[in-house]
Amino acid sequence: MQDAAQTALDWNDDVPMGVVASVSDGWLTLSGQVEWQYQRNAAYNSVRFLSGAKNFTNLITLVSKPTSDDVQGRIQSALVRSAYVDASNITVNVKGDTVTLTGNVRSYMERDVIENAAWAAPGVLNVNDNVTVLD
Repeated sequence: MQDAAQTALDWNDDVPMGVVASVSDGWLTLSGQVEWQYQRNAAYNSVRFLSGAKNFTNLITLVSKPTSDDVQGRIQSALVRSAYVDASNITVNVKGDTVTLTGNVRSYMERDVIENAAWAAPGVLNVNDNVTVLD
């Protein structure tokens, strides 16, 4: 199973080299470093349905890319450009490599779009999603 997991990682173009899979008693563990959350998700999605895996641990860490001074502005601009988000209801705070999102939205899809915009900003390693979906 370890060879199959490593092959699945190696064949996925979204997973950078250096991400490795190990298996112990059916427990599959991923480790390594990536620059973006989508790469971490891609690694997980590459191996999550492998036959024989009893459980899964994702120890892949995010490594900060050089951040720009306008991370907050980039996120807010992305929200304004999105047809799915009412950006006026969202507050974006950036402290170091952590983004905190607050406000109210109409749907879970809108909330996901906002969180994805935050993850897409350079240098973001943590996103605290405090956005509330109104009923």
